[in-house]
Amino acid sequence: MVTTKAVKSTALEHLRGNWPKACSVAMIPVFATIAVVLIGYLLTLPFGTVIADVISVIIFILLCAPLWMGALRVYWRLANGCDDDVAEAFYYFSGKTEYKRCFR
Repeated sequence: MVTTKAVKSTALEHLRGNWPKACSVAMIPVFATIAVVLIGYLLTLPFGTVIADVISVIIFILLCAPLWMGALRVYWRLANGCDDDVAEAFYYFSGKTEYKRCFR
């Protein structure tokens, strides 16, 4: 069984020298999620809560889900030794097949 100490030491080893990149990749989907929540709140003014919630969920699924999956992809590749750029968080927006792959 893997101990907590082993997990922490492995994570620190992989993040050594990559902290700014890791923090930047984490902020991309967080800011997108905050923007979707704010848009949903602003949509409640003209449309009401039910329609605004439905629109917010659709926007979240179509926009934020690929960003969260892209962030996970960057961290997974970082753990496996690949040195990706921050822009790789947008990998699932690079083409139609990649975008569809996000929802499988």
